[in-house]
Amino acid sequence: MSEIIEIDGTIGGGSVLRLGIPLAIALGKSLRITNVRQVKERRKGLQVQHLTGLNFLTQLTGSQLLGASIGSPEVYLTPGNTTPPPNFLPKIQVPTSAAVSLIIQIVSNYVFASRKPIGFEFEGGGTHVSYSPNFDVLLQVNKPLFEMFGLKMHIQLVKPGFFPQGGAMGRVYMEPVPLSKTILTSGEIESIDVISSASSSLRAQKVAEKQISGFKSVLKPDRTFAGYADSVNPGYACSGIIKYKSKSFKGVAKVGGQNDSPIDIGKETAKMTKDERDNPASVDEQLADQLILPLAFAPSGSQYTFDKMYEHVDTNLKVIKYLMGDILDLQKENGIFFLTKK
Repeated sequence: MSEIIEIDGTIGGGSVLRLGIPLAIALGKSLRITNVRQVKERRKGLQVQHLTGLNFLTQLTGSQLLGASIGSPEVYLTPGNTTPPPNFLPKIQVPTSAAVSLIIQIVSNYVFASRKPIGFEFEGGGTHVSYSPNFDVLLQVNKPLFEMFGLKMHIQLVKPGFFPQGGAMGRVYMEPVPLSKTILTSGEIESIDVISSASSSLRAQKVAEKQISGFKSVLKPDRTFAGYADSVNPGYACSGIIKYKSKSFKGVAKVGGQNDSPIDIGKETAKMTKDERDNPASVDEQLADQLILPLAFAPSGSQYTFDKMYEHVDTNLKVIKYLMGDILDLQKENGIFFLTKK
């Protein structure tokens, strides 16, 4: 019987699960995570957004996950070794507006680590919701950066999903591509774009155009994209995308609520974009933690930079060390963190 690795979940929140479980499955290591989401979270233990992705992955790989229930403070993984058949696209039913991007994050972590392709269809869930990358950022920022680190994403969004009902529909297929040494730098900006997405029911109110107007009042973009799509319930979101001539990317997003002004959402997105523009780091806050696992499997010398020791970054670095050892080097110079594959 293989050694059981134990991780105290108090080192972080849901990112311990999103990284630890798929990585352990790919490495064939048994894993126990205790004290799951017991420190800062209002709703303790496992929640829908964790269970949906973890249950899908464990079933697909023939793994067993004990404790996989709402509110559970502890899970125990016995990894399987089942390989999904090529071009197999099972359907995931995502309840309410649980973030689809977090499910993609769980599955992509497994694909990065296992080098095995996985695809799925999703029905339900949110694609433009708070506290997770929205699909505009996912397509314009995560997708090209992930490919640089060895994973190609094919995403077809049929219907977006907004809080509170979700109701999104789409397809995702992820496959490994050849690895090469990758060093992300910032430097000269090639373009700053704003993407304004809204439900078709908000077209008459010109919500998408108002978000762009608000953005432009703070920061002049190179290009603007306003789009409407049918959705289960009304919703809207604004995203700022920075592309560097070095081929790195940054993305920020703001989701509008029922009592928000679309113009104000555009302004806030522009302010966040300006902050990233003025930040010398090569990636934004969300990518700073999401690229840790890809970096762990990248060729030696691969590197990116970020500006703060964010909580999820600290958590993911610890999870990688638990499961893979001391394979990453972290240095700080002139207020910027340099993370390098040894």
